[in-house]
Amino acid sequence: MPEAPVDESAQAPSVEPQPAARSAEDIAREQQEFAAKQRRAKQTVRNLLIALLACLGVVVVLLVAVPRDDSSRLSTVDFHQVADGLQDSAAMTLAVPDVDDRWIANRADYTPDTDTGLDVWYVGLRTPNKQFISITQSSEVNATWQVQQLTPRKATGTTTIDGVEFTVYDQRDDSDYAGRSDYALTADVDGTTLIFNGTADDDEFAQLVTATLTSMGAGSEAS
Repeated sequence: MPEAPVDESAQAPSVEPQPAARSAEDIAREQQEFAAKQRRAKQTVRNLLIALLACLGVVVVLLVAVPRDDSSRLSTVDFHQVADGLQDSAAMTLAVPDVDDRWIANRADYTPDTDTGLDVWYVGLRTPNKQFISITQSSEVNATWQVQQLTPRKATGTTTIDGVEFTVYDQRDDSDYAGRSDYALTADVDGTTLIFNGTADDDEFAQLVTATLTSMGAGSEAS
């Protein structure tokens, strides 16, 4: 009888092809390529961070360095117009300094002080250097009222502006007054008491005082 054919594929197991052995040079080259890719990835991230920080720096510089006029956001008052409407009925010549439009008033009112019986005219002004000075004027000279307005501050000296001697209240070096009105000038003028109070420097105080005295027909420039 003829023998049955033999299926050699069923008898011999298949052998998977083995990858060719890599040389030390191939392994070293692959490691170098992998390291180079990592370095490039890190450099890309580093460049992105540097670019982001540079952009943020430009934004900060623009915010700090570019001047912005915020005067339009202030609540403003035409104190000359307010004074014109009050002067005929006021008990004294109102202090209405003629200053340029860099001085911005945010308050102007005329009220009775029920404790002393005085009428009080008040004007609050932002200065050209973006500081603050208020003018408070009483209808009569009243030492008690004057002390009440400045308590607990103490007089520190005197100064003469436009021929008028003012008592000085200088608390600029007192940390308790940091961020608050730390300088004041007061004098009796034309039968009234004037108090200038605020945060501005001596030059701006002198400008406002001189303009105020002139408006009242007082001071050396008015004579």
